[in-house]
Amino acid sequence: IYTLSLHDALPIFGRGVRRAWEVGKEMARSGLTGLNEGMNIQYALNSAGLDAALARSATPVVAGVAKLTGGAEEEVGEILATAYNNLGKQVTGTEAEKFSRLADLATKTQYKFQIRNFGQFGETLKNASPSIATFNVQLEQAYTAAGMLNSAGLQSGTAGTAFNAMLRGLSKGCKEYQPQIVRAKDGTMDLVATLRKIKSDTRFMTTDERAQFLQTLFGDEGLKGVVPLLDKVDEFAEATKDVAEGSKGIVDKGVAEYLQTNKAKIDRMTGSLSILAYSLGGAFAPAVEQGAKVLAAICQRSEERRVGKECR
Repeated sequence: IYTLSLHDALPIFGRGVRRAWEVGKEMARSGLTGLNEGMNIQYALNSAGLDAALARSATPVVAGVAKLTGGAEEEVGEILATAYNNLGKQVTGTEAEKFSRLADLATKTQYKFQIRNFGQFGETLKNASPSIATFNVQLEQAYTAAGMLNSAGLQSGTAGTAFNAMLRGLSKGCKEYQPQIVRAKDGTMDLVATLRKIKSDTRFMTTDERAQFLQTLFGDEGLKGVVPLLDKVDEFAEATKDVAEGSKGIVDKGVAEYLQTNKAKIDRMTGSLSILAYSLGGAFAPAVEQGAKVLAAICQRSEERRVGKECR
């Protein structure tokens, strides 16, 4: 009995599915991720609200960020898509360029602040993104602030909640004090300059007076966000410059370097064999895929022994 292969069945489906399949094959051949993984990333991006064309162009970016940060591919896709949906309008360029810029910023931030994993930073970003968009905070400053709050011990969603409360405090002010929000020429909030103004306004207060003032202005949650940034506002400014400049093209560069490794070369071979397995279909597919796994394992052990000898 002939079993219809996925490759043979593609004409039955729409053009969009066939294009997604082609992207999946490109990913498998590249050595960056597997065929199924490439398809799953596109599904995750579609589920997060990205249209099919953007999901296809963003798939290699997601796979690259996941590889460089050690994140789970579908989780990385969801996080980056959420950031794009909320913050894409603040970035110039094509839709694909906007997505890549946000991915670069996220990757650089995790690197700089040595955040344990992409999921931890991603939860902060997902929680904070709507407020970043609402208050139109400069993106480089917003990402840097999120990184600094994680380093200060506020992790995952807690950091995002504190950041949101801080922005609400800046916007509402209190009866005794209305913060002077500083905005750049493009209308974005300059968070560094705004915090410096508050620091200047409180410089003659005693420790207790300052604590009470900040508590009144920001509340319990906002206090967790503003204190680490306010006390290290100069470091905040310097870190923002590094994130802004150091993030440019960081994913493309990191992926290019990774694809030169022996691990990537082995994965390219495995990916090509997997594509062959799907194309054959029927009884041949399991055998080919199993053979690919065995061959990859042999190559990997051989590479590990070679590296071990060089180390000795």
